[in-house]
Amino acid sequence: MSIEQLRLILCDMYQMDLWYPPLFGKWSDEFKKASYSKWAVDELLDYIAEILYPSTSASIDEFYQFTYEFMMDTAEYARVNNPRTRLMFQTASNMAADILDLLHAMK
Repeated sequence: MSIEQLRLILCDMYQMDLWYPPLFGKWSDEFKKASYSKWAVDELLDYIAEILYPSTSASIDEFYQFTYEFMMDTAEYARVNNPRTRLMFQTASNMAADILDLLHAMK
């Protein structure tokens, strides 16, 4: 599978239908989570592309391994005692866990 194929799958699954609630008021936490979810997918794709460079493709098992590493890294950052970044990295770690389920189903 190529990184571009993964990008299309993740865009279809996690970014195209992402609902953005209003920025202000009672929805601000939901807005942050939606924004962080989009950011997490982009970061994961960049992370994998950087590892693969100069290649642009890998096996699903390799994509699974890279996603797992990303999930563990972001989970570690989520443990840092900084409330401004904790939610961002928790969202990224949770998103990576969901993507791992997707990759596992693709095997």
